[in-house]
Amino acid sequence: MIPPMTLRRFFSGFAAFALTIYLIILIGLLPAALPIIAAQGETPTPPAVQVFTSTPTATIPPTLTPDASLVRQYEPYEVSFTLLRDPRSVEAWGEFTAETGAIYRIPAFWWQGQEVVCTQNCLVEQITPKGEGGWRVRFSPPTPGAWSYVVKWRDGSGTQNVTVGNFRAAPATGVNGAAIRVDRGKRSFAYPDGTPFYPRGVNLGWSWSGARNTQGYIAWLEALAAAGGNFARIYVDVPWFIGLGWRAPLDDPAALQVDSWKLDQVMAAAERLGIRVQLVLVWYQGWTDYVLPPVNIPTTPTRPKTDADWIDNPHNVVRGGPFTTPGQFFAGEQGRALFKARLRYIVGRWGGSRSLFAWEVIDYLDQVAPASLGYGTTWLAEMVSYLRDIDPYDRLITAGVRDPARMGELTDAALDFYQLRYYQQRPVTDSGDQFMKTLDLLTPYLLNGDRPLMISEFSLNPWFEPAAEDPTGVHLRETYWAAAMAGIAGSPLSWWWDTYLFPNGLTDALAPLAAWERLPLGAMEGVNTMLIGASAYEPITISGFDAAATSRTPPNMRFRITADGVFPPIRLASSYLYGKTFPAANAAPQRYLLSAAVDTKLTVRVVAVSRRAGAQLTVSIDGRPAAELALVSGAFPTELIVPIPAGEHEIVLDNSGDDYLQIESIQVESYRAPLRAFARAEKREGALLAVIQNRLYTWQHAANTSAVIPPQSAEFIVAGMPSGSYRVRMIDLITGELIGSETEIVEADGLFRVMLPPVAGMLSLEALRVAKPETPPTATPTLTPTPELSLTPTARVVG
Repeated sequence: MIPPMTLRRFFSGFAAFALTIYLIILIGLLPAALPIIAAQGETPTPPAVQVFTSTPTATIPPTLTPDASLVRQYEPYEVSFTLLRDPRSVEAWGEFTAETGAIYRIPAFWWQGQEVVCTQNCLVEQITPKGEGGWRVRFSPPTPGAWSYVVKWRDGSGTQNVTVGNFRAAPATGVNGAAIRVDRGKRSFAYPDGTPFYPRGVNLGWSWSGARNTQGYIAWLEALAAAGGNFARIYVDVPWFIGLGWRAPLDDPAALQVDSWKLDQVMAAAERLGIRVQLVLVWYQGWTDYVLPPVNIPTTPTRPKTDADWIDNPHNVVRGGPFTTPGQFFAGEQGRALFKARLRYIVGRWGGSRSLFAWEVIDYLDQVAPASLGYGTTWLAEMVSYLRDIDPYDRLITAGVRDPARMGELTDAALDFYQLRYYQQRPVTDSGDQFMKTLDLLTPYLLNGDRPLMISEFSLNPWFEPAAEDPTGVHLRETYWAAAMAGIAGSPLSWWWDTYLFPNGLTDALAPLAAWERLPLGAMEGVNTMLIGASAYEPITISGFDAAATSRTPPNMRFRITADGVFPPIRLASSYLYGKTFPAANAAPQRYLLSAAVDTKLTVRVVAVSRRAGAQLTVSIDGRPAAELALVSGAFPTELIVPIPAGEHEIVLDNSGDDYLQIESIQVESYRAPLRAFARAEKREGALLAVIQNRLYTWQHAANTSAVIPPQSAEFIVAGMPSGSYRVRMIDLITGELIGSETEIVEADGLFRVMLPPVAGMLSLEALRVAKPETPPTATPTLTPTPELSLTPTARVVG
């Protein structure tokens, strides 16, 4: 028999034990009873306790109070919540409903606060976790008005609600924060209301300890904004800075938090400064073998160690990852699932940022996925499609290749815009005219392009900064303005920001490009210019026609003959003018637009005539017959010389004979002035932007400090502009200073004329029509009447 005292002690001890168990259970359930935290603007504090259990549980408040929070359109509204479950085993998201009934679904993400200590002027950046982690949904309302939301989660057992709520979004002041779109003309960018957006920026790929880490990156953004820049391109997966995907374990949300804190700071600074950011999501080198450069890299200035490659990648099995080859990541189910999980995290955390411009899925697809294996295009198309599914803001999407010849590998992915890279190979090989080489690179892609085009990387040297060769950044200005005159969608993005651009203060060259934001980009086209009154004019020779026997000049294509070349490139024109009989199907005239500052001559050199039948070369000027030359079959090389009066003219070469003739070259005498000018214009409403460059002002000349460039003057003329009053501004592209602002009148003849100041470097000219003529003109005379010419041209047989 148990004594009564023993029984009392037993029941007393049992009661204490039961009470202890009850309190433990109650404390364990407390996080589930905490209210949902919703906040906007400032980042809210997440729940203090996070418990992982084997049984999925969610905090579901028994009652819901309408949230009267007010946020601004495009600014983040954030919901914090607790799930008592390992975040690696559950997917969560928010569904936000607008007044119109439109539903925006945004992925939730795991968030952990960080404490940061900077020492030695932030050369050392110590980042450690702070507080407890938790789930967040971050949404930036794209429209004003009332919004409601529900937060959900799911695992293999099904889907459950976490919480619901509502808030109001006040209208934004201006378009800052709105998602950029491809404009209606599909060749440039614009805000939703049609306001043009012309990216002006540089690559800001990464920072590192020697550049003051995150604070150094923010300092670059501040310097870029101060210089008039509005665009930056950043990588999110390099191991020495933001290394999303480079921390082990790969699927652990905690491993993402330090890098995410850095990107949070970068995006917040970009928002504050009005800079749009293009995020590169996959750095190609992490999936290939690093190749040593063929040159010795200078030991100064300091630079990060950038030789990490596949052997260092935590996805590699030798580093504890799941893949033995990079191809398994791109082609296998597990690799694609891992990357899609990363995309959900990235879209959830930064997709609504007011500074986000575009997702660049990968920088060099052709380097990680050989075309012979076939999985690169499939992978890219799948990831682009997935991004569009999970990104409710419909941000622009792009990707790139290193080799321009492999641009076709991008077409299946339905990208919003394309990108090219342009690196001259200094110091291994000599480089030519930077301005013209840039135009030559771009023109073929612009001829038949159906979407915007950007140059996402360029430099004289792909291995280290060209500080010794071009210390003043002349090649930057040449590339910027050649691209602008070609008509691409934004300024080319120079490389070597850390060791060249910012240390030498070269970002100021971007500021004059702001003129594009005042002009109708999508409607502007390249136009010919004339420079009247130059000290001398040199001849130009046009050669390089397509000499293939089956070649054919594209019908209705017109080639603009400028003092620096032909646009589109003359290689698109056949060297053959086919006759009306053999073969009649290929017979097509060649059309040229020529703008002569002075009276000159056009020489057409015929190198061969068919041996089957003769040919008849004819030349017309502005639709009127000007000259012709009968050519017997098998004729020797012959020249036809035709006088051309000063002015802008359309020249048509045709063959009215039976069989073909072959053109070797076309020469225009007295055509190239000491200055060169390129222009784009919209001729319906009246808008024009031009760049004028002294031909001696090149980076090769500028590097020679003893070289003296004589300034040159001329009258600048563009034909075919609508009459009226124009506001004209001229800017020195070296100093960035406004050197002239005046009003010019275009009369009924359609000639825009302005006298240029002496030019030793480069200047830009912007003209906008601000007033139409008071009374419409009664007649519109032709630009320059074509004089009657003899139909017996000067012709001679050559050798």
